[in-house]
Amino acid sequence: MPSSNATRPSPGRAVVQLDVEGHRFEVQLVRQDAWMVRYERPQVQGHEPFPPGTHTKRVESFAGFLSTEPTDDVDTTRLVIKPLPVRHEGVDELGVDAIEFAGLMRSWKVDDVRQLP
Repeated sequence: MPSSNATRPSPGRAVVQLDVEGHRFEVQLVRQDAWMVRYERPQVQGHEPFPPGTHTKRVESFAGFLSTEPTDDVDTTRLVIKPLPVRHEGVDELGVDAIEFAGLMRSWKVDDVRQLP
């Protein structure tokens, strides 16, 4: 059965050591921040439906897009998302009703894999 050991040398990096069938590996991971908007495209009569449009942009950090504000309730904080410019190909005007998803995302990506002695 494979076993693993993980460490986080910094908030945006992780190192995982794996033992798979007697072979040891080290996997370096990096965290990527991005924001994404997915929206409906108008349908054209007589044509196949268009898939949703998306606009995704990687960012160095959420710090430029997010801020927090205290509220009167100690257990509640107001999260403020700053305006995001969204390209919307095939849509003349992007209204709120067309937006299916808008959000900030963090995901882990493999940066390097190497076999250990």
